[in-house]
Amino acid sequence: MWDTGFKNIIYSGILYIPDLQDKIDLGIEDADATEAKNIIAFDEKKMTELLTTTPMEEFIKIMTTVPRT
Repeated sequence: MWDTGFKNIIYSGILYIPDLQDKIDLGIEDADATEAKNIIAFDEKKMTELLTTTPMEEFIKIMTTVPRT
């Protein structure tokens, strides 16, 4: 259904879709999702928190959900 290039743009975070319903309509998130699980954007505050105060175990858990592109 997806062009591979477009899929890579979405999953790498180059193109971010902020609206959850749009993500559901595109099949990026599950139909019953109430918050984004598959693609999560980190703002500056969250990135700083992850890199400075988040325990290593939690950091690893979060980073394993981020696409490797």
